[in-house]
Parts: sequence; structure tokens; C-alpha cells
Amino acid sequence: MPKTPPGRSRPRASRQPLRCAAIDTGSNAVRMLLARTVERDNSSEIVKEAFIRFPLRLGEDTFTTGRIGPKTQKRLIAVLRGFRALAAAYGAKYLRACATSALREARNGSAVTRAVRRHAGVALEILNGREEARLILAGFAPQLGNRGFLYVDIGGGSTEISLVQRGRAVASRSFRLGAVRLLHREPPARVWEGVENFLAKLRRRYGSFHGVGSGGSIGKVRDLLGLGTDEPFQLADARKLLKRLAQLSPEERMSRYDLKPDRADGIVPAGRILLFVMKEAGLKEMLAPPLSLADGLAREIFYRARRRRN
Repeated sequence: MPKTPPGRSRPRASRQPLRCAAIDTGSNAVRMLLARTVERDNSSEIVKEAFIRFPLRLGEDTFTTGRIGPKTQKRLIAVLRGFRALAAAYGAKYLRACATSALREARNGSAVTRAVRRHAGVALEILNGREEARLILAGFAPQLGNRGFLYVDIGGGSTEISLVQRGRAVASRSFRLGAVRLLHREPPARVWEGVENFLAKLRRRYGSFHGVGSGGSIGKVRDLLGLGTDEPFQLADARKLLKRLAQLSPEERMSRYDLKPDRADGIVPAGRILLFVMKEAGLKEMLAPPLSLADGLAREIFYRARRRRN
């Protein structure tokens, strides 16, 4: 083997990219993000290569009967078995699957995760509300730097609200308000009052803040207003749009606005939560970057893998 000339260091061998699959098992849909890293000298960049979404509505079972029914369990197992096969074909070295409010609140949630592990080969982790918010923020915070902002994520079964300062959540709450939940049952008044009181407390302590939102319905409001992912939408414009949508049937929303069935019926209750939060928080506008729980999962997978490798 030739010797390295004096005064010159041998070039570093380039590291192979890490590949991962991050699965978000939500109340409205199951989503999988396939991503890899691009290695640099002292850092790495995450590249999202595929995002797959399957509208399974676990929340319809939980929020009406309190349990995940046998038929829905079978469909969930089939979806996760398929996602696991796709992750293997992609060459993902790491896979992490998490579930949110529908499984968190289902009386048989633990039994469902055991069945998923046994029949689909996927270890499905049920997140509490605080951990869910933390993981989503893991995807947001690096892109927004040290800006302070109020983060709002509206899902099918829950809404997470966090105040972020210098990339860290200084206050965070999860509320039982979600698009699928509202489709089937009106929450008790104390849930709305809890959101109102939490936001009033934040305003008294911190004053005003920027608004950042995530969740499929918030992203769809941005899209229907014709805005890019780096353009905030205005509260007044969102209110007008959602008023028009509320006057239409789900079928008319699908036809006029090219919405998928599960988005066509869920966007109005999600919009009700969005308008309430923006009003009580004093937000005149909201930025809706295309980030999700799956992004935060992927970022944490790569961070942990890199620490182990180093």
C-alpha cells in the first residue's frame, strides 16, 4: 500500500448515507416518510425521498366506541405490514413507528400494539401528548432558528399547542380537540375553555408571538388560499375560505376543491379549531411549512444513529 506523502493527510473515506422509515399512525391517516442523510465533513443533511399516506381513520372507532374494532385492526396490520415491506425495499436501516391520540385513548390500545408487533413485525409506540408535541417541534425548530413562535398542530384526535423560544418549548399542552373527534362528538365546554385559558396565560406572560401551524388541514387551508409553503396565511382570509367550505357538502368540497374524501369532511371541524386558536392567541397570520410528526421522527432517528456511529 503506498505511503501518504509527508505533510499530507490521507483523504477521509466518505460515509454511506443512513436510510430510515418514520411512521406516524394518526387518528385520520397512517403516514410513512422515507428519508436518507447526505453526509458532509462535520454535518449531515436529511433528504426526504418519499411520503406515503393511507387514510385509515382509527379515530372513528376510538371516538365513537372507545375501542379499535377487529376490522380496523386487520386493516392497520395490513397497512403496517405493507409499509414495513416498502421500508425494507428502500433499504432503511432504521424504522420507528409511533401512534397518537386514537390509540392513546383506545381501551384496547395496548392489545392492538401487541397484535401489530406479532402480525406486522412493527413495534408501534404510543406517544403521550407532550412527547408528540416535542417530536413535531424537532422537525420545526431547526428551520426557524431562534425565532419565538406559537406552534399549533391540529390532528384527527388532538391539538398540540406549544410556545417555542430559542428552539425550545417553554410551555406545551395537548388538548382533546381534533377533526375526526369533532365529526362524531362535540367536546365538553371545559375542553374549549382549557385552550382559551392556556392561551390567555401565554399572552399575559409573553405578549404577542408569531404563529406556526402543522397538520394536513392547516396545510390544505394554505394551499386553497394559493400560497407557497413560506408564505403565511391571514386569519381573515382563512375565515372567509372556511365559511365557504362550511356551506358545501363533503361531496361538493371534493368536486369544487379537489379534496380527498377524508379531507373533505375533516377540514371544516379542523378549521373551527384553527380559527378559535388564532383568535384566542391574537394571531393575525400563520405560517404553515410542510413538516409533520414523521419529520421529527426521522430527525431524531438520524440524530441518535449518528451519535452511536461517532
